[in-house]
Amino acid sequence: MKHHQITASMAKDIAFKLGAELNNEEAEIFADGYNAAMQSFGNSEQLNSPVTPDGWISCSERMPEDEQEVIVHNKLGYRYVSYFDEHSGLFFDMRGGNQMNCIEHILVTHWMPLPAAPQQ
Repeated sequence: MKHHQITASMAKDIAFKLGAELNNEEAEIFADGYNAAMQSFGNSEQLNSPVTPDGWISCSERMPEDEQEVIVHNKLGYRYVSYFDEHSGLFFDMRGGNQMNCIEHILVTHWMPLPAAPQQ
């Protein structure tokens, strides 16, 4: 899986898209941290397994559609409902309205679509 480098401008765009605002310093910190994490993580393709029979899809196989809400599973065994931002290559969740939280995307190994809503 190829990881994208992001710029401070891209970080601002991501925040704006999620209803938040970053100043220049915050955007630089976010972009630098993201890029450093992606570089230090190495080759994730060697760490992920392919699609599993239980519905989990390996991030090395494919990523969700842009802004698709999915369940993610990370290396620590935690699962989150989040959505994928194709522009940045990050998973996010929304908590408390406009507050955005970046899921530990470097640790996300698999994802699966949400099940259909119950029929009334």
